[in-house]
Amino acid sequence: MKLAVINLVEKSGASMATSLIASTASFIQELKTVITFTSNSADIITYLGLEDYINDNTRSISQVYKLMRARSMKPEDLDSYLLSVGENCFVLNTISDNLKKSEAAAVQKYCFERVPCDISICDISESIDNPRAQSLLEVADAICYIINADEASIEAFNILRQSEYFLNDKPFVVIVNRYIEEIMSTRDLAKKMGLKVSSVLPIHFNGWLTRASNNNFLSQIVPYAMDDDQRVMQCKADMQRVMNWLSNFLDRKAKRVRRQQ
Repeated sequence: MKLAVINLVEKSGASMATSLIASTASFIQELKTVITFTSNSADIITYLGLEDYINDNTRSISQVYKLMRARSMKPEDLDSYLLSVGENCFVLNTISDNLKKSEAAAVQKYCFERVPCDISICDISESIDNPRAQSLLEVADAICYIINADEASIEAFNILRQSEYFLNDKPFVVIVNRYIEEIMSTRDLAKKMGLKVSSVLPIHFNGWLTRASNNNFLSQIVPYAMDDDQRVMQCKADMQRVMNWLSNFLDRKAKRVRRQQ
């Protein structure tokens, strides 16, 4: 399965959402999950604490592009370029200073579409009308639109629904990052966007998630939640909802998110 994750309003938290979804799918659902991304700043690499490995020349994505050009690249060869985040969870570094924008776009699409895994998740940093973003969204099996609980996000979604950039044939879910029910409930958000409540899923605001991102241990949040760490308990319920939605595309029932024995 190929899942695209994209902000509808700048800095809504797509990288955080991508990390949590990938961690849960790999750790709890026991699915091989690979994260790809498009941002040259590689925020998700920093959040996950993989900065020491990003400059590993033996895993340079520019080599993948050269092999693609030579028609010598096979999807299974991408396994040797994966950076391990944890059990069943990997990042494929799809940025390089040695590639032109058009070359980078080609290799990112190839990796997102072809990397052998159960779930390939692409953290798209570009705006939704960007050609690179559209190219990746078009090959995705489903899309997560990331918003905040505010009027700007609601307006952005409603404008998207009426635009040429909305892909009518793609299943999607709207994930509300930094969600606080007292500000605006998912029911109210769904009503204002013309969606079913089941299509609007929250990631509750939690300062510990921000701390984990800033201090490079975001990959540990899901294991903490599964171990009933009170600081991130809400994350367990949030991710269960996302896994239930994802199970519609995986031809399997989502495992319950519960404490590990």
